[in-house]
Amino acid sequence: MIPFLVFLPLVLNNYSPPVYDPIVINQNKGIALVEPYLQDLDSVGATWYYTWTHYPKPTTDERYIPMSYYGLFDDNLPVDYDGFVLFLNEPNSPAPFGSEISPRVAADRYVAFVTARPNAKLVVGNCSAWSQGWYLYFVVELMENYPDAPLPEYYGFHGYIESYITPQQLDDWWDTSQRVIEQVGGQPVEVWVTEFADTTGDTESLTDLMDVIQSKEYITRFAYFTNRYDPTQPYIPDGWHDFNLIEDDGTLSPVGAIYAQR
Repeated sequence: MIPFLVFLPLVLNNYSPPVYDPIVINQNKGIALVEPYLQDLDSVGATWYYTWTHYPKPTTDERYIPMSYYGLFDDNLPVDYDGFVLFLNEPNSPAPFGSEISPRVAADRYVAFVTARPNAKLVVGNCSAWSQGWYLYFVVELMENYPDAPLPEYYGFHGYIESYITPQQLDDWWDTSQRVIEQVGGQPVEVWVTEFADTTGDTESLTDLMDVIQSKEYITRFAYFTNRYDPTQPYIPDGWHDFNLIEDDGTLSPVGAIYAQR
């Protein structure tokens, strides 16, 4: 007799196949791009992005929002430009990671900007924690020195989860900053969280921070930092090598999967 083998399937009563959440496309979800991998927007369901530029330079890509790192502009920005501009990057932080612009200088540059480009919608500040004072003095400088200038309607906040910064602390800081801006300026404002990340790589705390962002009526757009980057480059602080959304091969990182599904 010739022996033969019979393969029977193994059936587990409690088995269920893995379920992968689909990518959620959100009109408010963005990425702060370091490298120009635009396909990464589709990977996480993002619909807008920006990069760090000295002068705002619009492109034909409708998803792109220009930045004016130091609050300056030139002819690259058309006189009739009516889109958004991120005005300043971490003026409360020293170089090279911030623009280090005082509230008084920021107020001067803001008025010059809106005078020359009156239709542009400026998202002001984009400060790092803990910067309630910078926003307070900026609004006061505007009101005292330029009483006829329009107050900004949009402000940018940053916020990173680190070993010493929790989602709850960012929640409190954002609430306080938004309340200070509205109380001093006397008008409601919208807030964009233009940089945030979980530098610890903890998907649970990132989920908590996403809950915070999406629970705030005053927060509209938000952009995760970042897609892909070279950790040896000077624009990446030492030790911050574990918070990118996309791996080098283009696949989602664990935190990228969380961002894609929110």
